[in-house]
Amino acid sequence: MISRYNLPILIVLLVDIVSPVQAGPIDFAHEVVPILKKHCVACHGGREAKGSFSLNTRELWLESGFVDPKDVKASYVLELVTSSDPEMQMPPKGKPRLSAEEVATLKQWVSEDLPWEAGFSFGKVAYEPPLKPRRPVLPPTVDCRNHPIDRLIDQYLSKHKLPRPGPVDDATFLRRVHLDLVGLLPTPEELTTFLADPCSEKRALKIRELLADDTAYADHWLSFFNDLLRNDYSGTG
Repeated sequence: MISRYNLPILIVLLVDIVSPVQAGPIDFAHEVVPILKKHCVACHGGREAKGSFSLNTRELWLESGFVDPKDVKASYVLELVTSSDPEMQMPPKGKPRLSAEEVATLKQWVSEDLPWEAGFSFGKVAYEPPLKPRRPVLPPTVDCRNHPIDRLIDQYLSKHKLPRPGPVDDATFLRRVHLDLVGLLPTPEELTTFLADPCSEKRALKIRELLADDTAYADHWLSFFNDLLRNDYSGTG
């Protein structure tokens, strides 16, 4: 048996359960946008404007004549989403219809004069943060090692209290530079020629030679970045 004291509470709870109307102002971002993305944006958002109707901005909604905040019942867009006529209904036949709750949300949105998030548009591309160029400050030179890379490495080694590696022999250098730049080991003939070369600049010349091999260099690094970006790799050229 329901006490007369509990009856008013029960009535309030039942009204809250059965009423599709929102209790407070419509939340455009969390209530309206999901409905439009689910049912409408594919045909009327971004660069699409089927039926000459784009829903990208609030201004376009109002200019379209599809909504009338002063006469919600006369709003054509609500007529479309509630129509049972297969030739008229939106979304078109074969696509999921809006639920009663979704229709009620759109009606409330229109009745509240289409509240919109400032600056929001369904037509915007993905957000790209602005570039912020900066001029790095190089650490001081150590032991006359003036190259920027050497200066950065020397700072790292000093910070982590690591000894500076000694110079490598020509065979080790050739192997490393080949793997780094073109991803392939030098041939026995290339190794023999390099070891026999008396030129003091042969290491710098070898680096320039490998960098000038555009195809081998591109193949090596293109493969790396395709793996990183998960592209469908089909080779250069």
